Amino acid sequence: MPGCGGIGLDRHGRRVCLPAGVRLDAGGIGKGLAADLAVARLMRLGCSGAMASVGGDVRVCGRPPQGERWRAEVADAGDARMAERTLLDGAVATSSTALRRWRVTGPDGAAAEAHHVIDPATGRPAVTDVVLVSVSTGRGWWSEVLATAALARGRAAGSALLDLHGADAVLVDADGAGHVVGAAFSLLAPSAGIDAVAALKAAS
Repeated sequence: MPGCGGIGLDRHGRRVCLPAGVRLDAGGIGKGLAADLAVARLMRLGCSGAMASVGGDVRVCGRPPQGERWRAEVADAGDARMAERTLLDGAVATSSTALRRWRVTGPDGAAAEAHHVIDPATGRPAVTDVVLVSVSTGRGWWSEVLATAALARGRAAGSALLDLHGADAVLVDADGAGHVVGAAFSLLAPSAGIDAVAALKAAS
């Protein structure tokens, strides 16, 4: 059943209670958390700098191999560079409807495209006017949460959500236009693609 009304949160017992027939997919937040834990472990072991990338969710801390800061580059589905930012300690997570898409046939026999970002209010793929959102905060798991939530809400409501939480982000419309939230990201002129949607490399 759509909606989150039947889901219970037991803070004392640190448990999430799901109604019968409801399943929880923690793949997104799990990727961000895994990157956070990996970098934290490496720093505890004495590394001067560390980077972990788990399914497009990236976490960095400390000094990069070259230069003073890490550089995050955001690309669209065609690997065209959209924006970049530099950081010393933080994360970048990207959520997109452009890549994981498929066609479904409705009860009337009409075919339609679907994607993996689900609107919890309807239980169906979210109807949104943005195709990609990259968010940068201090933690990978939180960046992932905000990226997916903003993507599902669309440009206006998603930007308001990101601004409310003080997150830096780039939202990309279906026509390829980029929109920045916060001051950390800078939009780039179209150019050759990069290896991943949110690739990190050392700034020179």
